[in-house]
Amino acid sequence: MPTLLEDRDKGVRDEAKAMVVQMFRWIGSALRPQLSSLKPVQITWAGDDFAHQSLTQPAHQAGRQLAKTCSKLVGFGPDQSLVSRLHRGSIQPPLHHLAVTELEAEFEKVSGKVTPTRYLKSQQQKQAEVAAAAVEDGGDDGEDEEGDNAPEIDLYELIDPVDILSKIPKDFFDKLEAKKWQERKEAVDLLEQLSQAPKLESGDYGDIVRALKKIISKDSNVMVVATAGKCLTGLANGLKKRFQPYAGACIPSILEKFREKKQNVVLALREAIDAIFQSTTIEAIQEDILAALENKNPSVKAETASFLARCFTRCTPVMLNKKVLKAYTTALLKTLNEPDPTVMRQCS
Repeated sequence: MPTLLEDRDKGVRDEAKAMVVQMFRWIGSALRPQLSSLKPVQITWAGDDFAHQSLTQPAHQAGRQLAKTCSKLVGFGPDQSLVSRLHRGSIQPPLHHLAVTELEAEFEKVSGKVTPTRYLKSQQQKQAEVAAAAVEDGGDDGEDEEGDNAPEIDLYELIDPVDILSKIPKDFFDKLEAKKWQERKEAVDLLEQLSQAPKLESGDYGDIVRALKKIISKDSNVMVVATAGKCLTGLANGLKKRFQPYAGACIPSILEKFREKKQNVVLALREAIDAIFQSTTIEAIQEDILAALENKNPSVKAETASFLARCFTRCTPVMLNKKVLKAYTTALLKTLNEPDPTVMRQCS
């Protein structure tokens, strides 16, 4: 998409703009991360198109329009892959820069949501239940309720999963146990590349997670440990809720490793534990958090309190019931008397 938005041909840029506008109407803010690769000074167009877009256009019409737009952009038949053409570099490199600030401004002008007129089979039952509930309520605002109850589009669910387990070489675990740190680093580097897929195929990741956990806990090379942390981040992000069977074993090991002073290791572990939290709950990790807050190492206490604060921001009032809050509050109050200023600041 960035390549098309920055094409030297104005016609291509205009069609790319129309495509982005159409996509934004359907998926909203979920599109913004896809534009993060553009430079801050880019993406300045979009004009008044967002404001003029109809928000009631049927889904199938919008789909046809999007298909036509893509066809105009790339100029080849439907049997040819746009993605493959981009990877082969057959589209000209960007010469004209568009700007993020103006595009963001146009995003703000878009109001309301597009209501789909057709649904996947997996969504049809849910929509039938919503319609039945609306009839029972006898409400007169059927159209408004239909719009309000329109399912949120999760881009993760639309992505095809990638099978990385079949791509793990036979000597992978042997290399992780190698005496030379270079061999261990080579193994975790390979896994890091594989785990960057946005969605991973379901499977048994137990052996891999246990091996990474062992590296984080016992490996003496900080580069290997940091890369192992990035691998856990990739696996947790790629599996999301499906990482739950492994979360309980990983979190205590990461909290304990926060005693490490090397910043590259600490940053990698922060990202890993934040990603893992997607698959668990604030109540499920309570025992590990309370134990870490009583750790004698100030760095472990401070990082644990910081992680807990980030977890709180992602919790709903229902998740933070009185029982859970009481346990965490009691532990945090004890740490306010810590002599280490960093611990006191993080816990307060």
